Amino acid sequence: MISIGLKIRLAAATVAAITLLGAAAPALAQSEAVKEAVKDLEQSEILSPKETLLGVVSVLRLQIGELDKGLSDLRGLNNDQLEERADFYAFLEEAEEFLLAVELGAETGDVKLLAEELQNWRDEILDPRSEQIINFILVFQTKAILRTADIRYLKIRSDIARLEDLEILTGPKAQNLLKEALL
Repeated sequence: MISIGLKIRLAAATVAAITLLGAAAPALAQSEAVKEAVKDLEQSEILSPKETLLGVVSVLRLQIGELDKGLSDLRGLNNDQLEERADFYAFLEEAEEFLLAVELGAETGDVKLLAEELQNWRDEILDPRSEQIINFILVFQTKAILRTADIRYLKIRSDIARLEDLEILTGPKAQNLLKEALL
């Protein structure tokens, strides 16, 4: 039987992992399913050890799904980056297999031992690898954001140049506002 302390540690660790995903990657916003699963797990006071363990596995599965989606949304990768993404996909498949084994073990095995193994696996393997995946995704999202900002800046500069050519922005007030905007 899982002690109350271990239940709390598992739930807290899961919430911490979700918080890490949310804070580290706003663009990998938590899906409503993950938020709802965590909320349900946190509010469940009378769960059996097996139910608690399966709830944690369910939340971890949702997180893995979001990492997978984040990777699949990436475009314009070169061969090295495609290879690295393939390695990440392979890891996520292994993680799914591990979680399936935990689920199957929860049906017949020592739930306390499985919970401890899951906690160790999450701390030592899943969390560090998830952080690598998030960083990989964020690099490309940042590049896309910078490209968008550059395009918008060029359009604004072009519009301002046209307005200056038409002598619409010739007044001192307009010139001061442009200087303030560092254009």
